[in-house]
Amino acid sequence: AAERVRRLAKSSTRISMTLVKMGAITPLIAMLDAFANDKGVQHTALLALLSLAIGTNVNKAAIVTAGAVPKMVKISQESGGTVQEGLAAVFLSLSALDVNKPVIGHSGAVPALINILKQGASLKAKKDALKALCNLSIFHGNVKVIVDANIIQSLLDMIYHPELVETAVDLLGNLAATEVGRRAIVDKQDAVLILVDVLGWADAPQCQEKAVSVLMTMAYRSRALRQAISRCGAVSALLELSILGSSLAQKVAAWILDCLKQDD
Repeated sequence: AAERVRRLAKSSTRISMTLVKMGAITPLIAMLDAFANDKGVQHTALLALLSLAIGTNVNKAAIVTAGAVPKMVKISQESGGTVQEGLAAVFLSLSALDVNKPVIGHSGAVPALINILKQGASLKAKKDALKALCNLSIFHGNVKVIVDANIIQSLLDMIYHPELVETAVDLLGNLAATEVGRRAIVDKQDAVLILVDVLGWADAPQCQEKAVSVLMTMAYRSRALRQAISRCGAVSALLELSILGSSLAQKVAAWILDCLKQDD
C-alpha cells in the first residue's frame, strides 16, 4: 500500500494533495514505528512520505504537523543503509519549507543528520544530509544547535571533497552570518586558511565565489577577523581573484581588499 501511495504521489501533485486530504500521512508515519524490525518497510514508508512532500508546501507542512519528525529522529538512531538515505531525503525536502525549519532544528534532527553526514553508508545520504543542514541553518535560531553539535571541523574537512565542497561552504556562510557561528569558525585554527586556499581554485569558480563570500561576511563583521584574514596570506589570493575571478568574485575580493587597506 505504501509503495502504491509513493507511485501515485509521484505521478501528479494533484493526486499527491488528494492522498494527503484522504489521510495517507498518519498511517505512513505509524509504519516507521510498527515495522521497527523491517527496514524494507520503513524505507518504503519514507519514500512514500518523500513523494507526498515533493512539489507541495502544503504537504510538507502537513507531514511535520502530523508528527513525522520525532519518529524519523527515533529510527535514525538504529538505522543504516537505505533507511538512512530515505531519512536524509525526507529531511531535505521538509527542511526546504521555512515554517518547518525551527521545528526540525529543535527536534533532535540536527545530531541525526550530522551522524548521517559523518557515518552515512552512501554519498547520496551524506549529500542530502548536508543540504538539509544547510536549509536548517538559514533560520538563525538553528545556528547554535548546529554549532553545538560540533560540525565545523567536519565542514572544513569536506571542503576538499569534490562532491560536498559547495554545500559545505554554503553552510559555513550561513553560520558565519551569526555571531555564534563566526566564533565557532574562527575557533578552528585552520578555518580561515582553508577558505583562503579555496580562493586559488581557478578551475572551480563557484567554489571561489562561495569561499570569498564567507570571507566577506567575516571581514565585514570584525576588524579582528580582517586581521586574521590578512595573516593567512589572503591579500595575494584576493588580488589575483579581483583580476582573474568571475564577475561576482572580482567585486567581493575588491571589497575585502578595500576593507583591509582601510585597516592599515
